[in-house]
Amino acid sequence: MKGWTRYLGLALVNGGAPLAIHLCILFNLFLQFHYLPHGFMQSEIIPTVKSKAGNLTDVNNYRAITISTSMSKLFEAVIADEVCSYSEYDCYQFGFKTGHSTMVCVQTF
Repeated sequence: MKGWTRYLGLALVNGGAPLAIHLCILFNLFLQFHYLPHGFMQSEIIPTVKSKAGNLTDVNNYRAITISTSMSKLFEAVIADEVCSYSEYDCYQFGFKTGHSTMVCVQTF
């Protein structure tokens, strides 16, 4: 990640309405032209240990965590509701969804 990305979070928090207007225009252009800049698609993958008591030399004892930029996370959050509401399979999504669990999945099927 570039060094400037650490300041982006502060700008997003303190930017207020003027920044929100510009981000709205920018995000709408992304959607209109079906284009995302290369920087939005870049992320860092960091391996984290699943179990410290396990074998630290075993590849299966690690999970990958992806670190994305604040701007791409904001864009994803803004369009998440729109994308989910258009999905015909949304009613069968149980993981990572507020108010849903594996018990809801079992009851549905």
